[in-house]
Amino acid sequence: MDTGNDPRLKRLMQEWQVPNAPDALEQRVLSQRKPWWRSLLTSRVRVPLPVAIAVSVLLVWFATLAVRDRVPAVRPPGTIDDLRGFQPVSSVNVRIERSSDAIP
Repeated sequence: MDTGNDPRLKRLMQEWQVPNAPDALEQRVLSQRKPWWRSLLTSRVRVPLPVAIAVSVLLVWFATLAVRDRVPAVRPPGTIDDLRGFQPVSSVNVRIERSSDAIP
């Protein structure tokens, strides 16, 4: 638009003053750039809640599979691995003892 042909517009443009920008805006625009690694550490990625839950469940499941395959089962010494040669007892003797603080 040519302001030279319209004297009213020309006068209005001379009177108009630009409002001051907020200090926070000036600081954000004129501040030095952050290193790339700081941006990487402070960036956010928005993920829908169902996707986040599904990913969390999968990670826990994979971690469980990985740990289960690597950690051997701990057995107390002398534990029998199978029941070959097992013979049930021929008689059972049960002895019941009352404690001193038992109700008669």
